[in-house]
Amino acid sequence: MTKVKLELQTISVPEKIRKARQVIAQLTGNPHFPGAAALIAELTASTNALESDYDGALEARSIAATKTVTLGNTERGFDGVYTRVGSHVEDASQGDEAKIKSAGLDVRAERRPVGELPAVQGLTVSVGDSDGELDLHWDRVKGAASYTIETTEDAAQASGWKQAGIVTRSSHTLTGLVSGHKINVRVAAIGTAGQGPWSDPVAKIVP
Repeated sequence: MTKVKLELQTISVPEKIRKARQVIAQLTGNPHFPGAAALIAELTASTNALESDYDGALEARSIAATKTVTLGNTERGFDGVYTRVGSHVEDASQGDEAKIKSAGLDVRAERRPVGELPAVQGLTVSVGDSDGELDLHWDRVKGAASYTIETTEDAAQASGWKQAGIVTRSSHTLTGLVSGHKINVRVAAIGTAGQGPWSDPVAKIVP
């Protein structure tokens, strides 16, 4: 007996809505299914609710993206002022550790050269708490000061990779992604000797 193909775990929300609208149109008045009226009404209501919430989620993501940009601009402004304060204290104190600490600032530890860093290992990509989010985790690299993250929809195109963030921890959440799209992610460690090799890319369908 032939079975119905649904693919609910692999298609995006917009595709679910489109398919549901198609089924509703073709099932309504279909003589092969005279007892489907109640199910059609239920599917119509459920599809309307799904579309409404999806549109609301898109709007919320847009607002969140705007606020994130605003926060980034404000943070860069703060960092500039704080850096100038640090430079003034450093110059005025002539590098005297006690004087620097008396201003409430910390002093840098002497840096020791670290050789070339290895490739990041253990990268995992999992579904985030909300639609359009992916959680990244990887093993810490000894000597790494930060990590750079890149994403692409086509890992075969070397020029398609785009930076998605630079972080100091071995985890990060990507937000504002398009639901239903496949995203490839890779991570590299950055140290005093520069950037290390990229991790193996990991692919995931955005929820």
